[in-house]
Amino acid sequence: MVTRVLWPDFYGAVTETTSTTTHYTSSRAEDRVREIETLVERQKVTFWHLVGAFAIPVGGGFLIAWGGFKFNQKQRERDEIIENKQAQDGAIQAYLDQMSDLLVNQHLRSLPNGSDIHKLAEARTLEVLLGLDSERKRRPLKLVYGLGLIRNRSNPSERNGALLDLENLSLDHANLTELSLQGACLRAADLRGADLQGADLSGADLSYADLRGANLTNVDLSNANFSGANLLPYDEQYPAKLGLHNLKDHALPSVDYLHSLAKHYSAELKRLRGLPSRQTRSLGNRLLSRKPITFTNLTDTKLADANLAGAILANADLRNIRGLSREQVESAIGNSETLLPKVDDLGRPLTFPKAWSDGIKVQIKEFEALEGRKTENMDSQIQKHHNE
Repeated sequence: MVTRVLWPDFYGAVTETTSTTTHYTSSRAEDRVREIETLVERQKVTFWHLVGAFAIPVGGGFLIAWGGFKFNQKQRERDEIIENKQAQDGAIQAYLDQMSDLLVNQHLRSLPNGSDIHKLAEARTLEVLLGLDSERKRRPLKLVYGLGLIRNRSNPSERNGALLDLENLSLDHANLTELSLQGACLRAADLRGADLQGADLSGADLSYADLRGANLTNVDLSNANFSGANLLPYDEQYPAKLGLHNLKDHALPSVDYLHSLAKHYSAELKRLRGLPSRQTRSLGNRLLSRKPITFTNLTDTKLADANLAGAILANADLRNIRGLSREQVESAIGNSETLLPKVDDLGRPLTFPKAWSDGIKVQIKEFEALEGRKTENMDSQIQKHHNE
């Protein structure tokens, strides 16, 4: 008997098995007659036939392809990170070369303020800082400070306190821990979410700086100029919500509301750690769409003799500040949510200033009007000095 098994006929949805049997009707060889009987059996294709024939090879190929894709994706991500770091390091090196040229060959220091060379140096400094990550921002900042380009000068006839006018300096989320910037001119700098723990900013000009959500723990700000600075919490979900321009038209959220958002975010992140990976990813994606509220941290901040006129301290916690005086509190902008210590640095009782009950919008406008009159007087003095 000969048995032949054919490959599945998927068009016919059967497999065929053919058996051939030979019978002899006589024992004599010369008269022998042969009868042939053929039997064809058909078998239907089952689901497991299909799995074996298609699913396993296809599935295996898919897994191999998917694994290769994920490996290549991770490799591309690593390459992009390395390339980005190299690009940033290259930008810093190019900036150093450019500044060296402007100082040595273009005589930046000897030119009058506002010259084209000054403007070029300012533009390059602002541009390089804008493109750097939080860890690398401190390097160009240390350079311009070390070269004396952003230090306040004592000449009262100069409105700008430094050789370079770097208003709106991009230092948001920068790591500036324990950095010494005594007397630095950081007017109107963007310091949202910056980490300044342990830094020395004594005598620095931080007027109109955006310090929302900054960490000022143990920072020395004695004799610093905080006039018009914004120290409100920072809402990363809506970055402009508590910005200076929007404060004039919108009421501030209560400190309880902001704390509730911050606590909810923190609690949800802790809860995710105990969940399976699939649930964690799903909940994490939804949670991260609600970015956190960050409060400006003023723990053990030294503000002795600092100018807080017009500094926005609404919703701030001032209970652990060193060197805070009654005069500073009365000159600042606050509200009923501001937390004050019971006494100032001289042991005098601290109470909420009457102006704080007028609302932050009214206080900001009054401060701006006062600053406008001061600016007009300064312009007159500068003009008088030049005429003499």
